[in-house]
Amino acid sequence: MDLYIIIILFLVIAVMRVIQKVCNKVSSEQITENRTFFAYGTLYQCVAAAFALIMVAFTGFHDFNGGLIVCSVLSAILFAVDLFSGIEAVKGCSIAVATMFSLGGLVISVVVSYFWFGEDIKVHQIIGLVIFFISAYLLSSKDGKNGEKISAKTFIMLFVNFLANGFVMVVQKYFALKVEGANTPLFSFLTFMFCGLLMGICYLFTLRKTKRLFEPTVQTKKEPVLNKKLLVCGILLALALFLINIIITEMGKTIPSIIVFPISSAICIIIATLVGYFVFKEKLSAKKIVGLFIGIISIIIIGI
Repeated sequence: MDLYIIIILFLVIAVMRVIQKVCNKVSSEQITENRTFFAYGTLYQCVAAAFALIMVAFTGFHDFNGGLIVCSVLSAILFAVDLFSGIEAVKGCSIAVATMFSLGGLVISVVVSYFWFGEDIKVHQIIGLVIFFISAYLLSSKDGKNGEKISAKTFIMLFVNFLANGFVMVVQKYFALKVEGANTPLFSFLTFMFCGLLMGICYLFTLRKTKRLFEPTVQTKKEPVLNKKLLVCGILLALALFLINIIITEMGKTIPSIIVFPISSAICIIIATLVGYFVFKEKLSAKKIVGLFIGIISIIIIGI
């Protein structure tokens, strides 16, 4: 794959990751009940599936096999866990912290790729990875939503998000290297479709439960389950996840995990920190500025 194309793809991944985190930040303030959460999840997964289906129409419906189905189902479950934990986590911390924990899952992928897929890891890349986590620590230490220490609940959600994203990367890598044919657009379509169905079933269940437990005595005007902010966030999030899934899966066929995930993650954390500062007025201390520069250094070292 041409170097310039790789750089462009890394930048696209980073921008899409930031869109994902911004959407989680905005939606976290709008989602206050399970019904809204499942409706939101159903929306963006179905829209993402529609994007993938358009690509399938051009690339073809081929290499449909058991490995494809298993990987799609696992990805769908992990995406659902990722959405829930990501929204809950960002309620109690900044975008930079949520992004750091989310993308920190790359360690899981790098370790699995080394022992399972036989990918080589250079000494300087390990050093770069260590520097990356030093940068992430500086960007996240003692950084709750209002500058206070992160709560136990928020930390648990961050850790769950860390695991979910890490295993998403592992499944994507396994599909790219081990599944016969590795039809990436079809994989993305089935992943989003299965997750959308899962979210939709949960949404219908919450509707039944609500009707059974709550009978209004006064006729009031019904408010939409999803307001305009959630609708916009859902569409943008669908586009972001669709592009991330397609690009990372395709890059995983030829580029080692030690390069793909750390570089895209480091770029993403830097952009997320700047977006949090300029858009959401989150504090940018001297420690965070140092963390940004160290993050840039880690990108250079890993990418050599």
